Amino acid sequence: MFCTEQGYIPVRVPFLVVVVLSSCDFVYKWNSDFTNVKKFTVAQVEPVKQNKLDYVSSYPEGWVNGKPAYSDDLVMMAKIEAAEKVHKLYAKMECIQHSISMCSSSAYKFVCPNDGHITLIRRRCLNVWHTDQACVEDREFRTLKKITPYFKNHKKVLMIVLGSNRLTRKELCENKNKCIASMRKIENKDGSKRYPFACIGVYDIGFESFEKTGELYRHWHLALLVDGINPTKYLEDIQRINKKVCPDCAISLGKSKETGTYWHESKVVATYFAKRHAGVLGHKNGEGEKLYPDVMSLKHYAAFESGKRRLYISPAARLIYNPLSESVESVNCPICDAIMQYKGIVNPETDQDYIKQQNGKKPPD
Repeated sequence: MFCTEQGYIPVRVPFLVVVVLSSCDFVYKWNSDFTNVKKFTVAQVEPVKQNKLDYVSSYPEGWVNGKPAYSDDLVMMAKIEAAEKVHKLYAKMECIQHSISMCSSSAYKFVCPNDGHITLIRRRCLNVWHTDQACVEDREFRTLKKITPYFKNHKKVLMIVLGSNRLTRKELCENKNKCIASMRKIENKDGSKRYPFACIGVYDIGFESFEKTGELYRHWHLALLVDGINPTKYLEDIQRINKKVCPDCAISLGKSKETGTYWHESKVVATYFAKRHAGVLGHKNGEGEKLYPDVMSLKHYAAFESGKRRLYISPAARLIYNPLSESVESVNCPICDAIMQYKGIVNPETDQDYIKQQNGKKPPD
């Protein structure tokens, strides 16, 4: 309150606690419940180093960054934060296992308006941790259908490989974005852009040296949707930029086994990208094809790989082909070729109409 000629006026002010160290030098220590205060003299406090949690020698006394600057509270907070991270990680692992267990347990139901024929399309989890062959093939088919239109105007493409076994997945993606941004800025003498850099990329993991070094070689494959450039000159430019922007990454142009040059058949590249995005690693002719559970644990996958982007489509590539212009997918009846009507999500094991059709009985109209 402030005293004025008219009387006392109540004024709200922020609550502030100030601890003043007098000549007797008191040190206040808060309990973990932030309620009681214990008081010790300097003689009772052992001298400690500056970097220890239970000692503060500068203002403000008792608080650092809005938290009590004493070991009891900070250790408790650190334990709580660590427990929360572990809880989230194991919850994520349970979600992955649950989604895999529910794969193909339900289906989209379509009914023909003419003859009442029922078609069920299984719902897949689309999780690269799932090793079921039907789910793997479905993931490959979906990715191939998505990226094929981007290659329709290019019979051959260049392939960049950007990777490192010393960087984390996040750091590798950041370096990839830096390299792409730098390549876009390269200009000719007349000020025109030298490389339009429309590209499609897929994330890949190499495990050839994992047994010896214990490290996975994380890398990106980038297919350049460009024509009429000199691959040798282009390789010199990207390596020169790479030394400045992301020196911890190795960058190169991959040679095609089919053509023996830097130019790859676009159909082969699209199929290769679909496999990698579906979670198929390695090569049949080399170390053999493997899936994610073959090269890492579920805990590692949940912590570092799950939910991360594995397919990159540059904005320039999206201008070449706009997926939004596609017509809505429809399901045709296998008997009369009529467009079937969507009837919702059902369980194939309990849907009576579908069971009757499988047993040879016509479902009701």
